[in-house]
Amino acid sequence: MRTGSLRLGSIATWAVLVFLLAPLVVIVAASVGAGGYLTFPPQGFSLKWYAKAVTTEGFVRGFRVSFLVGLAAAAGAAVLGVGAAVAITRHRFPGKAAVEGVLLAPLVVPHIVTGIALLGLFTTLRAPYSLWRLILAHLIITVPYVVRTVAAGLHDQDPCLEEASLNLGRTHLQTFLHVTLPLILPCLLAGSIFAFIISFENYIISVFLAGPSYATLPMELYGYMQYITDPALAALSTMLLAITVGLMLALDRLFGIDRLTLFR
Repeated sequence: MRTGSLRLGSIATWAVLVFLLAPLVVIVAASVGAGGYLTFPPQGFSLKWYAKAVTTEGFVRGFRVSFLVGLAAAAGAAVLGVGAAVAITRHRFPGKAAVEGVLLAPLVVPHIVTGIALLGLFTTLRAPYSLWRLILAHLIITVPYVVRTVAAGLHDQDPCLEEASLNLGRTHLQTFLHVTLPLILPCLLAGSIFAFIISFENYIISVFLAGPSYATLPMELYGYMQYITDPALAALSTMLLAITVGLMLALDRLFGIDRLTLFR
């Protein structure tokens, strides 16, 4: 009975994996098709669509915007996330539970709700379209990922190391720079990578706040799809998939993706 249940569970697991991976296989295969339309199986073999994807003006412009916004959001999230993680794991203060809830709220609040709320806020403030407006919006949704990874790393470190540094005459800043930061650096790098991925591939919030002059790569991709359906779409999607998988592998190597779910 137990053997049959295990076999059924294995079949169900493989079925789910096939269901999830099949669309990716179709996209990758379609990206090397020689035909002028997205077809599967592909008609012939050609890499010309990759050349078109990296030379299309809209895609290049969108990549530049997404990269700059993602880099700035990841850097800002790293600074704010470390400070917040240290505060909630190493200190006791009134309203600590409420602060933790606010810091992690962007993980559970739908992005469309966040986007509409920020659009209303910036409209009320009459803030013009700019990269800074987009960076601030992305910062809100990326900080929680750094908080989670750094907080998990701090929980694994012995606070006695920091106390020993303070007892030996080091200031709190020196203790943080020479003791705490080196210990949590892998966690910080992992959280920053995750923040960059989330920002780079975000569409919902960007479409509310970017404006025509600061369209991100996902926005350019969706706009292109409305009028043209050639394999350049599949080629660009394949490249984005490769970038994401590479960053996720680096993230897992640095920290362990499974630990992102831990927040004790």
